[in-house]
Amino acid sequence: MVEKKLLSGKNVTYKKLNYANFFNGINADFDQYILPVTYSNNTYNFSFVSGALTTGLGISNLKLPATYTLGDKTERVVNFEDKFEFKASWLFRKKYEQILGQEGLFYSNYLIFQTTSGDFYVYDICTNTEYVKQILNINLSSVPVVLNYNLNGEDSVLICSEEGMWVFNLTSSYATKIENAPQIKSMCLHYERLFAITHNDHNAVWFSDDLNPTNWNVSLNEAGFIKFNDERGMVNKIVSFNDYVYVFRDYGISKITAYAQQTEFSANQLFVSSGKIYGNSVCVCGDKILMLTQNGIYVFDGYSTTKLNLNINKLLENTQNPFVQSCYSNGKYYLACNLNFNDGKQIGCEVGSYNNNVLLELDLNTNTLNILRGVDVRHLNAVADDKVNKVIAFYYSNGKYMLGEVGAFGALHSFVLPKCWTSPLGDLGYPEKQKIIKTIYLKSNIPVKITIRTERVNKTFNAVPKNNLIKLNTLVKGNLVAIDFETSQKECTISSPTVVVGLV
Repeated sequence: MVEKKLLSGKNVTYKKLNYANFFNGINADFDQYILPVTYSNNTYNFSFVSGALTTGLGISNLKLPATYTLGDKTERVVNFEDKFEFKASWLFRKKYEQILGQEGLFYSNYLIFQTTSGDFYVYDICTNTEYVKQILNINLSSVPVVLNYNLNGEDSVLICSEEGMWVFNLTSSYATKIENAPQIKSMCLHYERLFAITHNDHNAVWFSDDLNPTNWNVSLNEAGFIKFNDERGMVNKIVSFNDYVYVFRDYGISKITAYAQQTEFSANQLFVSSGKIYGNSVCVCGDKILMLTQNGIYVFDGYSTTKLNLNINKLLENTQNPFVQSCYSNGKYYLACNLNFNDGKQIGCEVGSYNNNVLLELDLNTNTLNILRGVDVRHLNAVADDKVNKVIAFYYSNGKYMLGEVGAFGALHSFVLPKCWTSPLGDLGYPEKQKIIKTIYLKSNIPVKITIRTERVNKTFNAVPKNNLIKLNTLVKGNLVAIDFETSQKECTISSPTVVVGLV
């Protein structure tokens, strides 16, 4: 009856159209009426780099090597949940000579963990036990910044926060507090000096004594500071990059030249931003630095800045990102931040209060972007050595911190987030014709919820594949048409949507 009503008195020409290949990903910036159906105006929790909708980003159990042997790829699941609730971690590189039969120089790497109660623990990356050793004499309420440094011939870590500076190495179970050190919130090593910005002085860069990051006595021969008092605002992040120290401020970038004696240090202003730069988004990614501003994601090469065309600028409108987190691993920039999807939905963490609601994975070689929506990531740690190369994430869920590694897992441990590809509303290349969506064909290995939207109606179908093929008879009429694909399955492969459409 429906078909006769739709077709009564009309001459209908049927066309079979390849609807989309999914390869181009998201474009939230262009008007949907001019956007080709090969783009999505809103997509998340799918990966689309292959041209199919496949299993997207997720966080799963952290797996680390079970042995030191370089050729042995055996891993074991790290499970601390019964004993500890960790909220952050950092890599501690410890150098040995000829350990466990290995020839030459050898690094035995550790993870430093901080618990929600403020205690610190050290854990051997390559081990088959769950033994963690507490670092005594340190407890911090805030998450510190941590830096590896060889102090007096010992590989050590500097642990710094507004509560002070501590030094730790494995020769003792205790961390040593450094008196009179500034309250550091960002730091970097540059020509054997420690350069830092502090919590209590928002317009200065401090630097330690040469060859001694624990000496902060201000003099012409020891430590000192450089003041910045101009329109670029507060200092928020400092990095050593390409032989210079770069200071990222609220609305600009300053460059410090610091090769020898401090009397020869100089500072230059490089860049003024119209949008606020979020300090914790600043990340050295190989031969470039990436950063998030209120206006989008930018690349900085040491001389100039270029805005990346990721087509998500509208998703950044009316957002604030004071809790942003970032890291770099395997040629990809990871960014935990807030995006505004403007779709009226609440996905995952968005049901309650949260600091961040997405984790972005940007491949710097292909400029492709994966969006994990619905996760409140609070800390990221890129771990890389001869046996480990992965991103450790800490996210907040149901009143507690969860620890895991980032990958194409399609879920947050056992919690599967919904996956969505929303198509733009368009005329399918026939602006003068009415359309009747008669049949949709789709390759899929899982059930798919398919929604057909027109300027008049929305109709949703729950399609189940047979032999990895979906054939869906729909009969939906409209001048403008969009077809959306959703699933709540953890793993998926959806591709080759083809539409039989009647033109009236």
